[in-house]
Amino acid sequence: GYDDSRTVYEDDVRNIRSKENSDRVSASLVFDYHGEFGDILSIDAGAQGFWRNLHSNINNRSETFNDYTNYRYNIFVDFSLDWKKFGIRLGLKGEGNTDIYRKDTYGSRTILSFQPTVGLIWKFDSKNSIQASYLKRNGYPSAWMMAPYDIVYDDKTVLVGNSELRPSRMHTVSVRYSYQGETVQLSTGPDYHHTDDLVTAYQTLDSDLGTLRTYINGTTADRLAYVLGGTVSIGDWMDIDPSVIIFYDWNNVFGNRRQGFYYTLELSLNIFLPYNITLYTGASYQSKSISMTGYNLASYGISTVNLRKNFPSTGMSLTLSYWQPLTSPSRSIQYFDGFEVADYLYRTNSSAFMVRFEWYISGKKQLKRSNVRTYFDTDARSR
Repeated sequence: GYDDSRTVYEDDVRNIRSKENSDRVSASLVFDYHGEFGDILSIDAGAQGFWRNLHSNINNRSETFNDYTNYRYNIFVDFSLDWKKFGIRLGLKGEGNTDIYRKDTYGSRTILSFQPTVGLIWKFDSKNSIQASYLKRNGYPSAWMMAPYDIVYDDKTVLVGNSELRPSRMHTVSVRYSYQGETVQLSTGPDYHHTDDLVTAYQTLDSDLGTLRTYINGTTADRLAYVLGGTVSIGDWMDIDPSVIIFYDWNNVFGNRRQGFYYTLELSLNIFLPYNITLYTGASYQSKSISMTGYNLASYGISTVNLRKNFPSTGMSLTLSYWQPLTSPSRSIQYFDGFEVADYLYRTNSSAFMVRFEWYISGKKQLKRSNVRTYFDTDARSR
């Protein structure tokens, strides 16, 4: 059978059966140390913490009240050794993830992991280099995927959260050639990703073609990718960052192997205004791609618009962000029990205005900024 629900997306006349009410707050805290020992050895170390809390319910019914708290925390150390044209980086991160449900039915749990990083670099000259790296990381499910209640979309469709979802484990190997010119920077090369315990949607149909949807672990996924990206600087007032990524994915879902090509196009702009103000925006397009249980139709969007004011004398900055001002409808086709189901999700309802304040404290006269991997949170319920 084939179910085309395009008309539902354009003009949804179904009665609303479940109204999900929720509020979610989150915070991140990062401590980072960088030390240089001569011209050869440097050490980066630190600790990171992330906290989020989700209160949610269905139709304000007390039996559906969900009070979920998540703590994510790690310590890490990276050793970098540079000698003439050769460099090596060795790193290790110990990470913990604690889920706490206030209802005794679901309880709490803690998962610990160790995540290594290895990197090698060879510099041909001051502008050209090639590097290879391996890293292991965890991927964490959305808080809403874990909400332990039923969302009834209509007489035939029910979504059930899964409070037992585990983090997925991702292994990545990358090779990059880099060119660093005055006005043009280029980075290109292949990636290989392997993921275990990937979270995927799971759907069953009853004898009346009623649909029960949930999320489960257990899928394995592999990806080969080729990345071509860089930066073009126009004077001192604009950076343009285009990129093209070509993917070949294959995965094993419930004993079925699926594979296919797709690509993404990305473009970001940094405009440097007077008075230490920077305007940033980024847009992307993704072609039709396979998913764990079907395929996704092409999509596009503007991820964010940021206006940032730096205060160099104090090491402070203030950023105003409009997150996801434009996103296309999320449209996917799912295969379940011999049926092909067209799932036309609504435009994501998670656009937001955010304010971010940063304060860098340095013991040196010159302040040096660098990117530190954090859990700056954009977890959102998408319809």
